[in-house]
Amino acid sequence: MTAKQETKLAVHNRHSEARGPMLGEVRRTIASGFFVLLLLLLPCSLMASPIVVMISDLANSPPEVEVNGAPYGWNFCTCADLGIIDPANEDGGVITLFGVDTYGSINEPGECGWRFLDPKLPQPNCPSAVDIVWIQHDYSGPFYNGDLQIAFNSALPGHYYRNPAVCPTGCPDVSLGPLTYKWQVVYADATVVVLFKAQKSR
Repeated sequence: MTAKQETKLAVHNRHSEARGPMLGEVRRTIASGFFVLLLLLLPCSLMASPIVVMISDLANSPPEVEVNGAPYGWNFCTCADLGIIDPANEDGGVITLFGVDTYGSINEPGECGWRFLDPKLPQPNCPSAVDIVWIQHDYSGPFYNGDLQIAFNSALPGHYYRNPAVCPTGCPDVSLGPLTYKWQVVYADATVVVLFKAQKSR
């Protein structure tokens, strides 16, 4: 090997050695960037499927609530002190989905709610609604963050609400017809699905 060839080989080896650490640094940068991107996209991926809220109005005990897919957790409050329910006539409460729809894009229908009717009563009949479900946002408590809330009232046996299809209420609630005592869809969109099932005897 000539001196000229040795010089070329030494230069090539130095370039190779320099390129090794540089490639490793590029790989680390790409990996870090991918990790940051994954963290940024994580909340979106958590909300890829709608949250499912299931309200079961039990016959001889307080209602049961089940929530699946709430990315930041949830809370159920009977909130009797806030006037949501009148324990002498009804049970119910408010389900708060933390960090969901805090800007209030969901308000259906017309910021009011839906009513189920007693299937044993003749229709039309004014005092025949037995369950009310509505959507609101937590701007006045108990958490004050604008979180999406699903609220409901269920009349105790012998008590009724106004049937909005016959006797309009202050807020134009929508009648969902008689209870079937099966799971019924109250509301559904890409963010939340609300299901209700009555088990109280009427």
